[in-house]
Amino acid sequence: MSSLGGTIIALNMGSLRALIGLMVNKFTVNLTRDSIEDYYKLAFIEIIGTFIPLTYMYRMIPSNAEIKKT
Repeated sequence: MSSLGGTIIALNMGSLRALIGLMVNKFTVNLTRDSIEDYYKLAFIEIIGTFIPLTYMYRMIPSNAEIKKT
């Protein structure tokens, strides 16, 4: 389970975060190098997005009670 959690975080850091960030920028905020006035919106989305891998890990790693049942 530890290696699975590490794999999910590594996948998120390596590729998913960049791709999702590009799509969020393109479809919602649409920042360019010329207009960076709405950067605070992307910063807020980034803060919320950091909790996504934690929800995966919470659902996939069994609790102590589940381990004791097996």
